[in-house]
Amino acid sequence: MKLRYLFLVGLVFFLVGCATIAGPKLQVQESYDFGNIDAKNGVVSTTLKLKNIGSENLEILGVSTSCGCTTAKVGKDNLQPGEETLIDIEFDPNAHEGLTGLLKRIVYIRTNDANEKETQIRITVTVEDSHEQDNEANHDINLEENQISPFELHEKTEQDNNRVILDLRSAEEYSQGHIPEAINFQITSLQELEYDLSSEIIVYGKSSITGETGYNTLIKQGYVNVKYLFGGFTHWEEDSYVIEKADSIKKVQPEFFAGPKISFDRELYDFGQVPQLGGVVSTNFTVTNSGDSDLKITSISTSCGCTSAKINNDLIKPGQSTILSVFFDPNFHKEPEGIFKRTVFLETNDLNNQEAEARIQIEVLEGQ
Repeated sequence: MKLRYLFLVGLVFFLVGCATIAGPKLQVQESYDFGNIDAKNGVVSTTLKLKNIGSENLEILGVSTSCGCTTAKVGKDNLQPGEETLIDIEFDPNAHEGLTGLLKRIVYIRTNDANEKETQIRITVTVEDSHEQDNEANHDINLEENQISPFELHEKTEQDNNRVILDLRSAEEYSQGHIPEAINFQITSLQELEYDLSSEIIVYGKSSITGETGYNTLIKQGYVNVKYLFGGFTHWEEDSYVIEKADSIKKVQPEFFAGPKISFDRELYDFGQVPQLGGVVSTNFTVTNSGDSDLKITSISTSCGCTSAKINNDLIKPGQSTILSVFFDPNFHKEPEGIFKRTVFLETNDLNNQEAEARIQIEVLEGQ
């Protein structure tokens, strides 16, 4: 009887052991705390071990992070059973403004593990900033030389009108609201623009995508002092800057009934009140193709760097759906007071909605 009992116990442990290692399986430290750091000392880093404890090859399909201040890189992207590699993680306390106090960031590792396709490493760090801080709201972070934030553009227009501001949206959109002093100029007609090539020109569209296209067009024409508005008119509007309206005859746009058609399970998600120091919050939108041909998501952008998004599938068959994950970092930079919105733009091949929008609403509780 005793031998039979021992045999059964051994068999159970054997079967459990086999179940835990079937297929590829990533083993990694789930969290790491950098502790207290001083921003003036620059980037901090750590190296963690990744191991395949499964019975088949583990493929690391991609590595991303919840914020641009954090980066991660793996040594190998294919691990044999039992094989190990390293992941280097860096945090830059000076990547953008507002990185003070307790911060939480996430490293996402996507693999071919069918049971856990995305593994997370949670990073915490407490930043003691000895630099002088800029307390102005919405002074956008880490912008490229060819970009300008709504805050900076507003400051410039308050000082003088010595620049050309071009609104590249449709006449209908322009009439419903535009940046003061902006001129409505279709992007397809930019070749007809006649200004001195050294003129200061700011271009904007609905999002950054159109603005960047307009910027590239003008640079090719020889203009040397051009920038485009980061986040487009949507970002300007979200941050509650002054908007002018113009009367215009509304034209009826043609509607295409055939082809792909994008829709969301909701237009807006309200996070409610979010603590500034509580770390990144996220939500999921369901994106559906209710058309009769494949829906293609060609790019994703957001109206502000505090918001990021990723989609599970960028090709959606008719009648099928996928998940759009949206992340908001309440401590990315100083945000407007009260309730405000941020927008995710999906560029698609839906002729009726070539730049679809999903919006989030938040109120950040500063210092909490």
